[in-house]
Amino acid sequence: MSEEARPRGGRPRDTDLTERILEEALRVLTASGFAGLRIEQLAATVGCGKAAVYRRFSTPGELAAAAIARTLPASAESVDSGDVVSDLIAINDEITSGLQPDSDERNASGSLLSAMLAPEVRPHIWERYFAARRVRAREIIARGKERRQISQDVDADDVIDALSGYSLYRSSMRGVGLEDAHTRRIVQLLLGVSPDAPSPM
Repeated sequence: MSEEARPRGGRPRDTDLTERILEEALRVLTASGFAGLRIEQLAATVGCGKAAVYRRFSTPGELAAAAIARTLPASAESVDSGDVVSDLIAINDEITSGLQPDSDERNASGSLLSAMLAPEVRPHIWERYFAARRVRAREIIARGKERRQISQDVDADDVIDALSGYSLYRSSMRGVGLEDAHTRRIVQLLLGVSPDAPSPM
């Protein structure tokens, strides 16, 4: 189980039951989205009481976020290749890899994405998965400024939001995935780096 998916706090729980709860939640979310997640029905399927679920996850939104986080890549070690463009592409790939389904998985991925964006789920998935990766992306951009690879005027939040929006739209809306060369051009444009010029070291 990934770090993001592990229930936090409280006394130790039956890990096998926790695993079965998360597996069933993920199955329901994949099939029916967040609207289909009913704690009473899930508990009956797993073979436990509702209280056992709520001891582990205080709300359906928290449970959904924990289940979805299991489908997302575990956090990699911080990378510093010396090139702000390459490093920003690497963290973007980590963030968006779970949003790039093969054609036969697209419907399932769409259900999970819809669940991820539900108001009850979004704050939990942000805390469990995306917040730390945004911090790492900001650190990459800050290093690029320190090394004079990019202008001091580059706004980190604008770059991250624009790159994330591009990646989400291309992967989840158009369903065409991300191509390395194309993503590199987008990152270079956002950072104001000439595609023809090597990054200064």
